[in-house]
Formats: sequence, C-alpha cells, structure tokens
Amino acid sequence: MKRFVVSPHPMTSSFAHLRPGAAAIATALAVSFAGCHRVPEQACRTTPGCADQGLCKDHGACSAREGRCVVARNEDCARLKVCTGTGDCTERAGACVVGGDGDCRRSDSCANLGWCTQVGDRCAAGKNADCAGSAFCKSVGRCTAASGECAIASDADCAGAQVCVEFHQCRFEGGQCVR
Repeated sequence: MKRFVVSPHPMTSSFAHLRPGAAAIATALAVSFAGCHRVPEQACRTTPGCADQGLCKDHGACSAREGRCVVARNEDCARLKVCTGTGDCTERAGACVVGGDGDCRRSDSCANLGWCTQVGDRCAAGKNADCAGSAFCKSVGRCTAASGECAIASDADCAGAQVCVEFHQCRFEGGQCVR
C-alpha cells in the first residue's frame, strides 16, 4: 500500500489509512503542496535542477524522470519528515514507504512511541523490546507490546516509569499506572 505519492495533483492521494500522527504529517505536506501543480519544465530536466526545487525538500521529488521531478531513490525519501517521523524512508514505485525494520528503528516513532518493527506497511511495536527503549515506556510505563502499540500491562511497567518516581503512580490498574 502506498503511503505518500508525489503527483501533479497532490490532493488525489488519501491519507485516511495512516495513523493520526502520520496522517497529520502527510496532510501538512499535501496542504503546503496544494498551490503548486507543476514545476517549470526546464527545472526538472536534471536531478540537480530538481534538487533546487521546493518539491525536493518538501516532498522528496528530487530526481528527474521524463522532464518531471519525482521520488526515484531512497535518498529522495531520506530528506523527508515522513522518513524521520514515521519511517517511510524507502522508495517504491515513486512513493516513500517503510522498507524494513531499519527504517523503523531510525525513526522518531521508534524512539518516542516504540514503533520499531515493520508490521505490514507501517512501523509498529512488534515486541516488548521495541517498547522498552522508548520515551513512552520511560515516562508513562507503556512498556509492553500489544496489537502494534506500547501499552501498560503490569505493575513492573509502572514501577520503572517516571510517573512512579515523580507522582507515585506505581501500580497497574485499569490499563494505567495509579497510586
């Protein structure tokens, strides 16, 4: 499944299938792109010409193909916020997508939310180790992988978290850490 495709008419891509954070990033990119339907033809005849365009920085369309600036290489995707944010760092068929666990592990979503393993076409919490190293685990006790997310599942999850140290919420009850 394609996540983000640069096209002459960007609003034709649907972002409804993305998670809320990823959808917000994709929507922001699409809105910023809405006023630009085509880059001047001369500017897109060479890859250096594409690299000078806003489409490259904002949308990954950094490579020239048939007179257009397009996403054509992994390096094109690596420049984007969707790469650092949600792991969509690999070019496939003109789109930036999650290409493996490595893309996920290098993303902010891994560090913050524990989404460090590729599950289908996205990054998710695939195992407890994904969650254990995340900011989510350290701060609020979401240290156990469950259905692709990091969840609080035991007193042990709470006991190692900042909420226990600072707010004495060290006991698991009803899906959260409580006093």
